[in-house]
Amino acid sequence: MNITVHKNGENLGPFTESQVQEMVKSGQLSLSDLAWTDGMDQWKPLSLFEGIQSQATQDHPAAVEGHPTHTSIVKKTEPLTIWSLVLGIISLVGCGFLAGIPAVIFGHIGLSRIKRNQSLGGNRIAIAGLVTGYIGTIIGTIGFIGVVAALLLPAVSSARNAAQKATAKNDVIQIALALTAFHIEYGKFPSDSEASQLVDGDLLAALTGSQSSENPRGIIFLEVRPAKTGRSGIRNGAFVDPWGGSYKVILDANYDNQITLDSSMGSKTIRKNVAVWNDTAEHPDKSTITTTRRQVTSWE
Repeated sequence: MNITVHKNGENLGPFTESQVQEMVKSGQLSLSDLAWTDGMDQWKPLSLFEGIQSQATQDHPAAVEGHPTHTSIVKKTEPLTIWSLVLGIISLVGCGFLAGIPAVIFGHIGLSRIKRNQSLGGNRIAIAGLVTGYIGTIIGTIGFIGVVAALLLPAVSSARNAAQKATAKNDVIQIALALTAFHIEYGKFPSDSEASQLVDGDLLAALTGSQSSENPRGIIFLEVRPAKTGRSGIRNGAFVDPWGGSYKVILDANYDNQITLDSSMGSKTIRKNVAVWNDTAEHPDKSTITTTRRQVTSWE
């Protein structure tokens, strides 16, 4: 029978039974040293090896007198299990996954080493480190995602507003082009008023080719889809911008090649036949900064 002995952190042997007996006699080995041989499920003290214990009893009765059948062996704690628990606790008090991930890694490595080497202990410590490490990692990850979301929210909002403003700019240009095309086709505008007016009702019907006495040929000068949240289109019979504000126009009905804008646009005169803009005063958020950023015109 070949016996491998674990002593002072290393495995010695394998030795024959007689060699082990001689080493016990000489004091090189102790009956409390863990040993293993083929066919065993786990390491056990030399005192539980029948041949060695009986020989030791004959040679040195006092050495084994009163020695318990199941010796309580003090195992060395695997260092990584301690690190796992320490890092796991740190992850809970603020470091999150920065400490939680190493705690989980050390815990698994520590358990693996203990499983391979029966002289090592620290299972419970490793498990505690794994639990605190996983919890700390989860909490830290959730917090990290929240911080990133908070940092990205203004940028996302700004990008969305820029895209909506680009859509509104395209709308006012398309309305102006549709009115110009209508004038070329019929030799007049669909309205003879020089006052500002909404793009709705008869004016919208004339441009979209709906039933209108102003557009008897039913020509489609402007295509408009139904409005949705954050998207321009027709809502309640009017053409609205992406924020829900109305589009307005002023036409050069007297053909003097100039248009006087109303007070909402500064009451200034521009040399255009058609002027289109969006009424930011109708937007839900009427702050000066917001309305200025959302203002678009067909002539600038």
